[in-house]
Amino acid sequence: MSAKVIITANYKGGVGKSTFQCLLARYLRAIGKTVLMIDEDLQNSTTFHFVNNQDELEGRSLFYALSTGDIRANIFTTDSGIDLVASSFLLSELRTISNNKLKQLFESSGIKEDYDFILIDTPPGLDVFSYIAAYVADVIILPYTLSDFDIKSTAHAFQKIVENLDKDPTCFVSVANMVNGRITEGEENINRQFLEMAKSYFDDLHEGLFSDFRIPLSAPLKKAMARGEIISAAQNKKAVYDALCDLFEHITNTKRPTNF
Repeated sequence: MSAKVIITANYKGGVGKSTFQCLLARYLRAIGKTVLMIDEDLQNSTTFHFVNNQDELEGRSLFYALSTGDIRANIFTTDSGIDLVASSFLLSELRTISNNKLKQLFESSGIKEDYDFILIDTPPGLDVFSYIAAYVADVIILPYTLSDFDIKSTAHAFQKIVENLDKDPTCFVSVANMVNGRITEGEENINRQFLEMAKSYFDDLHEGLFSDFRIPLSAPLKKAMARGEIISAAQNKKAVYDALCDLFEHITNTKRPTNF
């Protein structure tokens, strides 16, 4: 067994990177997969989602994994059964890390042999942490919202990662996130125009970069995430459940659970 590494990346914050990773981790656990989550984002959103009491971490974090070269000593098993290497505000002190640093940690520890999937939540922007994650990634999810700025920044993120790391363009999956389904006909036309713009921008960079995955804007999903509730095909969550499962099935080659 060698883990498949999946990351989310984009220049812009607020596009759903952390939410995608938390939901993907829950989806994979629901179908019995072993998961290691690595949180690189100083906002700690993913860490806070899985660990209510930060004292339980007992100093274990990505900062110490990178500083000491020991990733195993910094893994915390959450109540959900997902293993976590937590983020830390101390990460801001690490600014001179080689792009292959995580690859070295993975190889020296043999950690990829212990898991089915390793998920990495990157910070907004493309800094050293985004690059060390992209360097080891098998799949790079590029979430964006339907706006001119988001589409252009997503295209730019793709360009920079490919140029700087010589990544295979086929490992990227673009996802339109928070698409409002309850809108007027005029707003639907605007949505369609932005999707056409995204297709034009992305496919000009690499044919097939644009994918038609769309995750609807969902108040029930936001509440479920905040309360730690499950996501299922229940009436008020069916649209977002189906859309997420379509995406997750595609990038993991698995079959959807009844809930996660």
